[in-house]
Amino acid sequence: MRNIVDIRVWGDYACFTRPEFKVERVSYPVMTPSAARGTLEAIYWKPQIRYRIQRIGILRHPCLKKEESPIGREWSLLRNEISSRQNKNAKGMGYAFQVLADPEGQVKKPGKGKNKAETAEDIARRQFILIDEHRQQRTSLVLKDVAYRIQAWIEPRNGETNIAKHLDCFRRRAERGQYFHKPFLGCREFAADFEWLGGKPDDDKTIIPPHDLFRSIGTMLFDTAYIENPKRYAEHSEDRLEFWRHENDEAREAKGYAKRLFFNAEVKNGWLVEKDRNSLPDSLYDELTKLEAGNGNH
Repeated sequence: MRNIVDIRVWGDYACFTRPEFKVERVSYPVMTPSAARGTLEAIYWKPQIRYRIQRIGILRHPCLKKEESPIGREWSLLRNEISSRQNKNAKGMGYAFQVLADPEGQVKKPGKGKNKAETAEDIARRQFILIDEHRQQRTSLVLKDVAYRIQAWIEPRNGETNIAKHLDCFRRRAERGQYFHKPFLGCREFAADFEWLGGKPDDDKTIIPPHDLFRSIGTMLFDTAYIENPKRYAEHSEDRLEFWRHENDEAREAKGYAKRLFFNAEVKNGWLVEKDRNSLPDSLYDELTKLEAGNGNH
């Protein structure tokens, strides 16, 4: 177990949202593989590597009582959210104030077939979202007092061959508590703490999932493939997506769409695995790699 990424993460709240409950959020009962990958990437990430999650163990949070399930408590709460997305071309409040200060230089002339010119106020309002006009209160069913053990391999990509270097970088950062951004459990407001388990003995009961924990999860989100396909981007406006693609040590903006992969999950002996197996499905990582490399074609 010394040659893999092995950490423990825990937090007061978590919400691993089911895709079928997008507006009123409902969490999966345990962490998803994609959420586990995001936690690892928050600690250490490079374009030359990809994390392959092998297993996710359910640990008992110290705040839980002995008679309570290690999965954690379900907790319903009301949160303020907004009903619209920020314009990707928005330049912020500072630019909006500049427009209002110099309206003559910003006002466009009426175009063909238009009766009214665009005012400085119209341009300024596109640069930000006014919360009071877009606020919505939505109920979320989240998890409370959760802890997990994440075990993963580091897969090389973009021509990388030295995996030991990246594993050592991850270990040092995890031992020091360093991260690129604060890890979170599903939603950014649900921050997570973490620790490196590489130096702990294998018989430490605090990092061993309960062997009597079994639960059928059913269909669960595995991960998302970001597929570059300009033709589909132009023809299907309903699922357009712009994202960064890293190649040859350079980043460029790609246009395409996202495809979500699912698997049949269960908790067996305290570990989240594919049904009737002892690990998560490696075949889906292979499929994800082929989708991203082949414009969506296997």
